[in-house]
Amino acid sequence: MAADKPRLSDDTRYALAEAAAASERSARSRAGVYFAAVLVIVSAIALAFAISQRAAAADDLDAEVRRGDRIATLIAELRELERVNDGAETARDPGLLTKIIDASNRAGIDIGSPDEAPPRAETAELTKRRVTYRFSTRDLEAVLGWTRLCMTQVPGLVVESIELSPRGTEWSIVVAFARWERTESA
Repeated sequence: MAADKPRLSDDTRYALAEAAAASERSARSRAGVYFAAVLVIVSAIALAFAISQRAAAADDLDAEVRRGDRIATLIAELRELERVNDGAETARDPGLLTKIIDASNRAGIDIGSPDEAPPRAETAELTKRRVTYRFSTRDLEAVLGWTRLCMTQVPGLVVESIELSPRGTEWSIVVAFARWERTESA
């Protein structure tokens, strides 16, 4: 029976074996390449997701840091208001304008009469009193000395604003003072 089958030559057998091996290699290598490609794509997607999550977390952290800074600032302002509210700095001072004029005389400048805005109740217990002076002078150092004297002579008095405008050889100056005072009913 074995004699009935035609025998393949050695060259044909080698050629067939080589073709089978090449076919197997090409089939195996494609599967590996496809697997590697899918793995690279999945890794790239995971990396992009991780980077976006990191960026979002950094933005959230920055927002929370800014929020914490705002809260710290508000706490400091609240503590300052509590300090001012509890101290003698908020007692009504009927001699406020006289003290400011005395300070201007000591500084050597003529400030004229004030424009006093009506006190505005900011809280149930405190009123913000504002006094504005408009005058002209050549001596800016005297103006700064006057504002310092006013703040040392009147507890709780602050300079709310200073406006300077050149007018010929002098400066036109507007100085606004403010002071928190207890309301009459408090």
